[in-house]
Amino acid sequence: MSRTPMNRTLRRTMIGGLAAVTLTGAISFGATAFASDGDGSGSGGPNRAAAICNNLDTVEDWMTSRIAEVQHRIEYFTTMRAKADAAGRTELVTRIDHALARLNDRLTRLQDRLAKLDDWAATHCNPTGTEPTTTVGSSGA
Repeated sequence: MSRTPMNRTLRRTMIGGLAAVTLTGAISFGATAFASDGDGSGSGGPNRAAAICNNLDTVEDWMTSRIAEVQHRIEYFTTMRAKADAAGRTELVTRIDHALARLNDRLTRLQDRLAKLDDWAATHCNPTGTEPTTTVGSSGA
């Protein structure tokens, strides 16, 4: 094969395509292994509950900071909307209203998820939040 520019481009394209296929396969394999959590069922089981309980403080801190971030953005956009409205920029006001609607929806979803996590943790984790109170599949006897 000669070293013409077209052959080099074709070679690069083939190598890039092969790399993309390999990377996609590796990601798919890794995602499947992660989802199955090692036992092949895909449900996660008690290891998943233990992992959530062990990281409960971290997850709650992250969600609380994310809620604060969204609230800060809502305050910022509310201020910007008032300025745009005072300046008579109706198109900008419409765009800001759309952004505020999305942010309020996101805030509601985050607050609902945090409440759902708190309810789940009260049921599944011990008071210290370090391990699950019950394991999946235990008969209790």
